[in-house]
Amino acid sequence: MRFLDVVRKLFIYSFFSCLLVSGFTSCRHEIPHKPGFVYMDEKTFKLDDKDFYPMILNYGTELMMGNHTMWIRPSNTGFDDKKLIYTKESALLRLKADLQMIKDLGFNAVRLYGIAEYKVDHNAITKFVDVGRDTTVVLEGEILEKYFQALGDMFKVLDEVGLKSIVLTKKEPDINALTDTYVSKLLQQFKDEKAILAWDFFNEPLYFDRAERRKEDVFTIVKGWKKFSRIYAPNQLFTIGLTGTREMFEWDPNILDVDFLSIHPYEFHKGEVENEIYWYGKYVKTPWVVGETGFSADNDSISYDVQKMYALKFLHRAINCGASGFSWWQYKDTQWYQFQSNFLGLVNNKGTTATSKKDLIINGTVKSAAFVFKNFDTKQKTEGCDCRDNYYNYDGLNQYAVKGRLINGNSGQPIEGGGAVGWDQGFGNSNITFSKADGSFIIYGNYKIYHSMTSATEMSCCRQEFDWDKIPLITENGIPTYNLGTIKLYPLRLEN
Repeated sequence: MRFLDVVRKLFIYSFFSCLLVSGFTSCRHEIPHKPGFVYMDEKTFKLDDKDFYPMILNYGTELMMGNHTMWIRPSNTGFDDKKLIYTKESALLRLKADLQMIKDLGFNAVRLYGIAEYKVDHNAITKFVDVGRDTTVVLEGEILEKYFQALGDMFKVLDEVGLKSIVLTKKEPDINALTDTYVSKLLQQFKDEKAILAWDFFNEPLYFDRAERRKEDVFTIVKGWKKFSRIYAPNQLFTIGLTGTREMFEWDPNILDVDFLSIHPYEFHKGEVENEIYWYGKYVKTPWVVGETGFSADNDSISYDVQKMYALKFLHRAINCGASGFSWWQYKDTQWYQFQSNFLGLVNNKGTTATSKKDLIINGTVKSAAFVFKNFDTKQKTEGCDCRDNYYNYDGLNQYAVKGRLINGNSGQPIEGGGAVGWDQGFGNSNITFSKADGSFIIYGNYKIYHSMTSATEMSCCRQEFDWDKIPLITENGIPTYNLGTIKLYPLRLEN
């Protein structure tokens, strides 16, 4: 039998064996993996047939122009340091110093934002940085080649340092054909770049997807993105970023055909990060990483040691609950909007620090939280994955309540882990809760709840509207409560 015939038969046998064993849901070896590229084996990242746990640091970059060329620089982050990065040579040297420090701190990947997230209008990318002013770059010919050269120089530095990258780009649901052309050219240009672990097509749809979408439509959109990524970047993985559990009402994590999900839990409410990671660990089948989390510390109002404890706590939490990787937001402190945004970095803006390569020196001093990542054992679970006591009511709200019960409309079985969110009359305040094993849930509020929505992963979504002045109320434990009764949700019918 000819060699090629043997290969074909082996491929066919392994493909159908995978389908039979997995029930058509987990055949993730869709394409042959090549040496040097990261790939997925079920829920485990692999590199050259060895386990690879992505330990990722978010890192901001900007595109510069001058003297008829382009280059990538570290993001200015609001500080007046432009005098250090006017030239291509100084910018790339500083970029390399930052990346070397990131490597020294125990990270093996960066999540790059700022240099590929462009929308295109009239065949041009707008708002490239040009030494203090915005400009427009035509998406063709020599300019496009210079842009790709600048990105190539950055990936070369990543290769030299020994870091992989997740690159954010724009592939929004309703984006125009010109942007699609840009993204296709971008992926095709760097499809053989081993420094790229994955392309992140869309960041946080809860915040940035303004349209209301049926889950079936979201399924179709993401499936199309997966096909797009396989055509133009077959050796690299594909992901999108989700804010957390509230995405289940549209961007349901279990219907998204991605290689892995990136979730972004932050501590807006006490225990929120622990509870969201718990929910993902228990109810999500798709491989997922903590793609963003962080805690601000300026060593004044909040000490660096508190930030360090947060980092250590949630690294353990991610491992215990089955995360396939972990990412911190972000490398360096900023001057953006408010305290919570400005001091999330693992490096401040004071002084200078030498890397392990003595000729590479960064601007800033490393905070103590950064050293948590260096020798962290990603294979050791320290405890189980349980929810916190406030899982069903993050903030302990207790003035009004709406209750109900979720069941599968086909089988009549109760739904555990479904979501129920309630809003006040003007949609200004809201609270989310989850259904228990018997399908019951209670949404609490310190305001009257006029709108609610219920769903569960891989199930339909249902909305409720009611007026507190016109509905009969009961009082439970002294709390005025409206009973929605039994709510039937139905399994989604998704067409492959």
